[in-house]
Amino acid sequence: MIVVPAVGRPGRNDEIPPEWLRGAEGGPSLLDRFLAGLPDSGPTSSLLIIHLDRPGVAEFLHGRLAAYGTAAELVALSRPTRGEAETVRLGLGAIGAPVEAPLTVLGAEALADLCHLPPVPGADGWLECGENGRPFRGFVQGDAVGRLEELSEQRGLSRLCGTGLYRLRSVALFRQVLNRLERRGGQDLSMAALFRQMLAEGHDLRYATAPARLAGVRPVPSVMPPPAVPRRLGLMAGLAG
Repeated sequence: MIVVPAVGRPGRNDEIPPEWLRGAEGGPSLLDRFLAGLPDSGPTSSLLIIHLDRPGVAEFLHGRLAAYGTAAELVALSRPTRGEAETVRLGLGAIGAPVEAPLTVLGAEALADLCHLPPVPGADGWLECGENGRPFRGFVQGDAVGRLEELSEQRGLSRLCGTGLYRLRSVALFRQVLNRLERRGGQDLSMAALFRQMLAEGHDLRYATAPARLAGVRPVPSVMPPPAVPRRLGLMAGLAG
């Protein structure tokens, strides 16, 4: 299952377009680049987009999905959350996601250059990285054979930074770790915090470096943003609070 936890940050300026609607130099938005990058033949994985319940948001998303012929489930939340992981948990619960399904979570930055998804890992979790600060989601330290050793949002650990793409062995494992993190009093329920909890518990986590430039996506069917982009779309890759 692929989940895009799209929940806005409280107090965000309504006049600033949500991150997923922005494009480089007037180009396609992150959302369009993501949808164009999904494989267009055969079933890949079920797609879930979680958003704040604001006027026009669901209709807008349905329109973009229809433009690409992409099927997805939408879940609307009434309030912001404490991070992507909490957003994902609420969305998975709303649709009754199968507990054995592999789980891929995509932050906004990871939407930009996605033309393929990572393979199902044999490990408990998997994190995508880029080199020399190209992505934006914290710093990563790993060993020479691809095992993840440390994550930090502030301290530079190496030349590797997270892209915002996380994969877990199953929905069940995700829920178990998040519940333990919450019981420990964690208020940061981001995916990075979840992976740090998994490291502390001794789980087998891996990382891999994304290609510097990906190609082969489908054409974008219309120029973004469209004429009637609803205000307060409330999407900030699940970074709520």
